[in-house]
Order: sequence, then structure tokens, then C-alpha cells
Amino acid sequence: MEKEIAIKKAKALEEIAEFLVTNHEHIPSFEVAFSPWLSEWRFDNDQEACADAVKELALSALSFGWEVDKDYDTDHMKLDLTPTHGGKLQFWVQRETVCTKKVLGTETVTRKVATGWEEEEVEQEIVEWECKPLLGIGNEKTK
Repeated sequence: MEKEIAIKKAKALEEIAEFLVTNHEHIPSFEVAFSPWLSEWRFDNDQEACADAVKELALSALSFGWEVDKDYDTDHMKLDLTPTHGGKLQFWVQRETVCTKKVLGTETVTRKVATGWEEEEVEQEIVEWECKPLLGIGNEKTK
């Protein structure tokens, strides 16, 4: 993001904050959360630049005294940044950006097929992900 755009967005957030304080009696309680995607295409398809951005965001949040947590699902890593006064920033990134998929083998499993809900046996990969350490501390392995 260009600095001028960041300043414009920060001013908008300041306006929203003032509005909330002024109208607190009329606004129901709600969570403050931002959840943008950090994808390679936002970094000119540069996976390394995207991974560096994730790391820098985490380090910056820690320097602000915020809580930093990450969670993985099958295809994504979610970086949760929790400010000291509440709210949450969540940055989503493709798992391949911060992890390397290692196929350990295959296994035969039975699954139901939607057409007629018949069962069939199929081979599926047994996978382990080696994730780059977000803050340069150790290594992580997840399934």
C-alpha cells in the first residue's frame, strides 16, 4: 500500500473512532476486525515478498505490544494480530507462501461419491507441511 493511501485509511479510521465515541449510547456492542488477504498477486506474484510481509507485520505487531497468533487450515495460514485495547487484524495467506508441502506417501481411503452416494476407494496423499518460522524462531511442522 502506498503511504498516501495508508494515511487516508488511517484518517477514515480516526473519523469512525470519533463517531463511535460520540454515539456510543446508540450503537450496539460489536467486534472490531479487519481481515484482508495477503496474496502473491498483491506482491506482483512474488511469494518471497508476500512471506516477508507476513513476517514484518507480525514483528511490528509485537513491537506495538500486540498478541500475535497464527492458525493453519488445509490451504491457508491466518495471522491474528490482537491490539492491546481489543479488536483484531487477521491476515490470510496461501499456505504454500509460508509452508512447504511434503508428500510423505499415499493411503487408500473410502469416500462417498455424490452421484448415488456410492462408496469408492481412492488414493490420497499423506501430507506434512514444513512452515517457515514466522519470527525466525525454530521450525514448525503441521499436518
